[in-house]
Amino acid sequence: MGEIEITMQNEKKREILLVVLWAAIEDYVPLFEIPWELNSVYDSIDSIGMSRKILTRFIYRDFIEIFKGEYNDLKKINDIETSIYLLNEEEYWEASDEYEKIIRISATEKGVKFYKEIYSANNINVLYPDSIE
Repeated sequence: MGEIEITMQNEKKREILLVVLWAAIEDYVPLFEIPWELNSVYDSIDSIGMSRKILTRFIYRDFIEIFKGEYNDLKKINDIETSIYLLNEEEYWEASDEYEKIIRISATEKGVKFYKEIYSANNINVLYPDSIE
């Protein structure tokens, strides 16, 4: 997979990563809520495009997992290619009351560890130079 190109200051990168990972740590967050979280911090970015890029990278890095189904009966998507496919389907980026149209993300132990590392890091490029670019 090619590198994700995002042009922004390191502190902004750090904050965006923290916002996305925190949402995944906090709960089995619906995919459509991630752009809302980003918009709460930065309203001048392509929040769905940015979310898709970050989450794709996080899947490949094993920082998040994708789930589908009713909240009390979630099924983990074990296949990376299926997870990426679901991220690229527009219907999952729209709010819905129909559980079959909702995918959720949750942080892995590795994702929680990465969150803690970047939360305390002064410079994200020192810690993890290719995290989102």
